[in-house]
Formats: sequence, structure tokens, C-alpha cells
Amino acid sequence: MSGAYDAALYALVHRGTEGDEAFYAKLATGKRVLELGAGYGRLLPALTDNASRYVGIEHDPGMLAAAERARLALPVEQRERAALVRADMRDFALQEEFDRILIPHSGLWCLGGATEVARCLDRVLAHLAEGGLLILDTYHADPFHEHSLPEDVPDDREELVAEVEHAGTRYQVFERSSWDRDAQRMVVTYRYAPDAEGEAEVREGVIVHSYLLCDELATVMVNAGLESLRFAGDFAGTPLDDDDDFMVVVAAR
Repeated sequence: MSGAYDAALYALVHRGTEGDEAFYAKLATGKRVLELGAGYGRLLPALTDNASRYVGIEHDPGMLAAAERARLALPVEQRERAALVRADMRDFALQEEFDRILIPHSGLWCLGGATEVARCLDRVLAHLAEGGLLILDTYHADPFHEHSLPEDVPDDREELVAEVEHAGTRYQVFERSSWDRDAQRMVVTYRYAPDAEGEAEVREGVIVHSYLLCDELATVMVNAGLESLRFAGDFAGTPLDDDDDFMVVVAAR
């Protein structure tokens, strides 16, 4: 994700994948949990309610500050089980192991491609306890990569995706995408246009994703030392197929 994206504006639009909060909270029950890409702390209340220990890693300072506010708003017993660390998912070292390492909401695609994903997975293996699991969810890139053409995603086409309020101003939020198929790179820009002319400035946030296809991700994971890979098309564990827009991946060390 681009560091130019204001955390408060991001939080108003990006609310995760439907069902992810309950899914990850159940997986966290009684476990030591590490969340990579904790963002603004969206999952933090649910995870700390169930986990015996929670650590969230976030590199963006604005997101980390928002997550810390979310942590401080928790009841004392939850707050004391939680810690937040500013670090890069590709380069961190903590003096503890975890039963569950989570990368929610397409966070893996923010890293910059297969080499950077491999760096992240190296750090995952170093922090994953015996019998521990890595669990992530992300959009399923294979269908559109295989069946779409770049002209199907024109750079100048905008779509209204939300209407939000921030600091007393109503915004319409428009999304436009730029796709480099060969590089497997998607740049998505969110334009926050105030409803009333002159009321506030237009704001923008940018997310950059370098996605992998399923076979590529499986290869990187196996090479990193992860085993028992499971690719599902929903949070219920239904096997992944070409009709699924997103996927859930579970792997063990």
C-alpha cells in the first residue's frame, strides 16, 4: 500500500472481506497470534478478545497510530494482551513464537512480488511455533489474469464505490485502476471528492498490489519450507475454483 494514503480515509472505505473478523477471531482462540499488516487495527478488538497473546506489525506510521488508538480503547485485560510494533513484514525479528500468523485482506500482495513474498515467508517461518499455522486471505487473481485484457481495465474509468463522512465533510469515493498484466501489478487510486464544491479539497489514496497466481504462490510457499497448503474459496473451507473472487490460504511449517 502506498504510504500516501491517509489512515482515517482508508479506514472509512476498506473494511476487509465479509466474514473475515469472525473467521480470524475463531482461529485466534487461546493462541499466540501475530498479525502482519495490522493496518488501522480493524481486527485488533476481535483478535485480542480471543487470543492469549497478540502482536500486530504495521509499517505505515499513520496506520500504526490508528491501531494504537484502537488498542488503548480496549478493556484493560485485552489491552494488556496486545502489543503493536512498527516493522516491515519482510524484515522483522521478535523474541517470541506464535501459534497463528495472519495476513488478512490482500496484505501479501502489498509486498512487491515473489521475491519480497519469499522474504516475508522467511520471517514467518522464523516466528511460527511447532504445529503453528499461517493463514491469509486475498483476492483470487487467476481468473481475471487469465481471462481479461488490459483494455478491460481502462486507466481513466472511475467507479463510485462509497459515500463517507470525514471531519464534517461528506465525500463521494471513486475508484480507478491501472493494470500491468505482464508485471502482475495493479495500482488502484481512490479519489475522495467532497459533495459540496469548495467545501474541502479532493483527497486521494493509492494502493499498489503485485499479485501472484496460485501456482506461483504455492511454489514460493513450498520453497520457504511451508507444508500442507490448502487453498479455499471462502472462509468455510470450500475448495477454490475459477469462479471464486477471493481465496483463503492455510499453511503449516
